[in-house]
Amino acid sequence: MNAEKSDVSIDKLFYFGDKLEVKNRGRVVLTTYIRLVGDAELNRARVFAIRKSAELREKLKNHSTDESVAYIPVRETVEPKTLIDPILTVSLQTFTRDALREADLPVLPAELSSDADLELQENYQKEVDNYPLKRAEAINQYVEARLYKERERLITLTEDELYTYYKRLVISDLCEQEMFSKFREQCVYYGAYRDSNYTKRLFKTFEEFENLPTEIKNQFIEFYFSLDIGTEELKK
Repeated sequence: MNAEKSDVSIDKLFYFGDKLEVKNRGRVVLTTYIRLVGDAELNRARVFAIRKSAELREKLKNHSTDESVAYIPVRETVEPKTLIDPILTVSLQTFTRDALREADLPVLPAELSSDADLELQENYQKEVDNYPLKRAEAINQYVEARLYKERERLITLTEDELYTYYKRLVISDLCEQEMFSKFREQCVYYGAYRDSNYTKRLFKTFEEFENLPTEIKNQFIEFYFSLDIGTEELKK
């Protein structure tokens, strides 16, 4: 998180679209126009993503599917105690999110009055400059404490309990990834146009966008979300 406040432009509040030059091997192969989608399209994207997550969850729970074979080890082929570290790795993202809500994070110092003397301004700027590091340290301390407690808890589980917990956690994590991935892709699908007036859709079907080469598809996704205003920036 950047603690600077002077770099925020209010123009972004009205900045909803821009031109994207899609490149392949450094060469521009397509010029298109991307806009942020409205509430109705956001809701369609959300519903679509949830349905895709449900489809994946059903497949992962079925031991005979390719998805289950790829991601869920068979109980008889794994030593449950070896699952502790993978469980903690999967839990790391959740613990980090929890830290943003629950940890005792430092707050930015109150802004000084315009007539504050120079020494006060120097001290204020020093606190602002040190804020990102202090915040990261507080998050790390919270996450490390959670990981320690979780490891202690996992050690007490039986082998069957450990395997069952691992399986549930992995399925939940994969489905969350699927949901976010499909949501992002749907937003780009609805927001990509051939013209600067945003009247002619670029992709005829979602599958057309979904089947693009990863390198090309990622350019669309990264550009779309660069148009949006991040939560942390809005807090400034």
